[in-house]
Amino acid sequence: MTNTAYWGPPIRAGIPQRALSVNMGPETNVEQINFRHNGLAPALSEGQIQDRVSNRTLPVMTPLSTRPPLASQPAWLANQPNVRRAQFRDSGLSAAQAFARAQGETDASMDDVLVASGELDALKYGDLLQPRALVGLRGVGFRHDGLYYVKSVTHRIQPGDYRQDFTLTREGQGSTLPVLPT
Repeated sequence: MTNTAYWGPPIRAGIPQRALSVNMGPETNVEQINFRHNGLAPALSEGQIQDRVSNRTLPVMTPLSTRPPLASQPAWLANQPNVRRAQFRDSGLSAAQAFARAQGETDASMDDVLVASGELDALKYGDLLQPRALVGLRGVGFRHDGLYYVKSVTHRIQPGDYRQDFTLTREGQGSTLPVLPT
């Protein structure tokens, strides 16, 4: 019976929701799905910062994402050494703040590498797809099967019909799990 406000990176851990199923005969609950892959989205931050506490110039660099991987082939790893390098440009920060901000920018750039958007029949799904949680997707091939982070869900309710439009994201292709929970 409390409300909680959270300002931070997406929490990409926990027990996944029931799997979304495509091309699975009577188990199919996704009416349509589209994928968008942006291999140029990942950007590693690098630059320099003058620490406001010690007044020393320090290099700032983020070598990789710190979020738990949802894909077996993350784009920042698969595209090495061609991953973009974003110039870190910030001032008035301590070294710890600069490193945290640079890491946040790097992690945020991984969010929209692989985006799946589609329509779910909530009556066939038998539950509500919850945003800001993990969900499994199956039946779309090895490159797209696996766990995703549910970025957004929109509900469309009509008499006798309940559909959800969803947007799922992850940092690359390939599943990290051999079998998804149903």
